[in-house]
Amino acid sequence: MIRLNSMLFSVVIPAYNARDSIKRTIESLEKQSCKDFEVVFVDDGSSDDTLAVISSLRSALKETTVIHQQNAGVFQARRTGASICKGDYILFLDADDQLRQDALLLLAEAMQSSHADIISFCYTRNQDFSKDKFIAAPLSNGLYDDTKMELVKHQLCRGHLNSIWSNAIRKTLFRSTPEYTKPHRISFGEDLLQMIDLINACNSFYQLDDALYYYCDSNQSAQTSSFSITQLPDIDYVTTHLIEYASTWGRSFQLEACCSRIEQFLYLAQINELSDTNPAEKKSNYHKLHQFMSEHGVFKNAPLRMLRIDNLFVFIALKVKFWRLSSTVIRMREAVKRFLA
Repeated sequence: MIRLNSMLFSVVIPAYNARDSIKRTIESLEKQSCKDFEVVFVDDGSSDDTLAVISSLRSALKETTVIHQQNAGVFQARRTGASICKGDYILFLDADDQLRQDALLLLAEAMQSSHADIISFCYTRNQDFSKDKFIAAPLSNGLYDDTKMELVKHQLCRGHLNSIWSNAIRKTLFRSTPEYTKPHRISFGEDLLQMIDLINACNSFYQLDDALYYYCDSNQSAQTSSFSITQLPDIDYVTTHLIEYASTWGRSFQLEACCSRIEQFLYLAQINELSDTNPAEKKSNYHKLHQFMSEHGVFKNAPLRMLRIDNLFVFIALKVKFWRLSSTVIRMREAVKRFLA
C-alpha cells in the first residue's frame, strides 16, 4: 500500500485539569512498540498545571503538537485536535487513560491486512490490560464490509459502539461528518454523536477482540457520573440524530435506535438513583426526567418487547412516576452485579 502521509497514526489527547494523570498517559505512548505516530495535545482551558506538565514531558515523544484553547468541552477539543492531524488514522486517548504497549503495532497490522476505515478494539478497567469480564467486543473478531456493514450499524443502533476512543479511524472519514448545529456544547453522549456520522460514512470495519485501552473509571467527569438537567437535551439531540440515520437504513435499525434512545434515559435514572444526593432531590430529579420524556414523546410507541426485563420495569415505573419501584429495580440490579464481580 502506498503511503502518502508522513505517519500512520495521530493520537489526540484532550486534557482538562489533568495534571495528576496525564504523565501516565504520556508514558504509555513512550512505551509503544510502533513509533509511527504523532501526538496532538489539546489543553481545553485547564486552570491547573496541565499545560506545564505537557510541556515538560512532550520531548520524550517523537512528534507532538500542543493546542491551548478556551474551555469548550471534550467534544470540541477532540474535533479541534482531529482537524490538524497528519496521520492516516486518528485515535483519541483521554488524559487519564492509557494504551497497551503493543496497541499501535496491532492496529497497524490490522490496518495493513484489512485496509478497513475503522479498526475497533476492546477496553478494560484493569490497569494490567487483562480482559474485563463485564466488557465484551461488540462484534466477533474480523473484517466487516459490503453487506456485513449492516451488522456494524445494528450494533451502533443497539448502543454497543458508543465510545469513539476505542477505535482507530481513517482521517478522511472526518471530512464526511457535519458541523453540528446544537446551540450549546454537548457534554453527554458526545461520543455516540460522532460515531453515528463516522459509521454512516464508513465502508469497512475491523474488530479486534484485544483489550488495548485502559479506561480509568475512577476519574469520570461530573457530567457522566451525576445527574444534571442539562443532560436531557443532550440525550434528546444525540438519539434523535441516531434515529434519523437509522430510519434511512431500514425499519429494524429504526426500532433498535428507538430502544437505544429509551435506554439512554434509563441510564440517567440509574445515575440519579445511585448518586450521593438525598432522597428528596433524587425524587425531584426523577419527576423532571419523567416530564422531559413525556414532553419529547419517549413514552409513545416504545418498542417494549426489545427492552431487557429490568429496563422494562424501570421504564414502566418512569412512565407512571412510580419512583420506589424504579429505585428497587436499579438497586437490585447493582447488587447482582457486585455479587457476580
